[in-house]
Amino acid sequence: MDGFKTEEEQVEALKKWWEENGKSTVAAVVIGVVGYFGFNAYQDHQDQRVGTATALQGQVLQALQAQGDDSIVTAKTLANQVVADYSDLAVANQAKLALAKIAVEEGDLDQAATQLSEVSASEGEFALIASYRLAVVKNMQGDVDGALAALPADQAGFESLFQELRGDLLAKKGDTAGAIAEYEKVIGAEGDVAYARRELIKMKLNQLMGTES
Repeated sequence: MDGFKTEEEQVEALKKWWEENGKSTVAAVVIGVVGYFGFNAYQDHQDQRVGTATALQGQVLQALQAQGDDSIVTAKTLANQVVADYSDLAVANQAKLALAKIAVEEGDLDQAATQLSEVSASEGEFALIASYRLAVVKNMQGDVDGALAALPADQAGFESLFQELRGDLLAKKGDTAGAIAEYEKVIGAEGDVAYARRELIKMKLNQLMGTES
């Protein structure tokens, strides 16, 4: 507007611009403000949900530690509430792990396998734990092939644990050579296996080698 010769021309130009663009500009500002506050409100709501779900899961863990029939009932009720109300949050997978643990202790291996299968199939942080426990439960059910199938390809730094379990499963299946190979991997791992566990695996290995010879 500095190029206009008179103040009247500037005012007229401003009026004309406002008539052409004013309403859309106000609308854009309003939408931007509403969007900003709407996003903040949504984020606050999500933070509140995470806080509530985490608190409930904390109560689940406390109940599990307390033991006793009443405590187990409380743990199951709260864990099921977390799963039902907060299925979109990672804490729901933690609640399913708790339900699987209770199911194993109650001898309901099918229910435990169901809970663990759901978690192991997820993208969450608990998927690896669930895969390991699912393999253990499948083995308890006598389904060695199912247990082997439950072992994930990506073991994310916990290779030695899965190798030992795979060795145990292969040994149970009668694949002595395969079991030996898995145990040897664990023993050969540097700095990843505690001394006592390494010695135990050596005992398993020596036993298998004795049977093989």
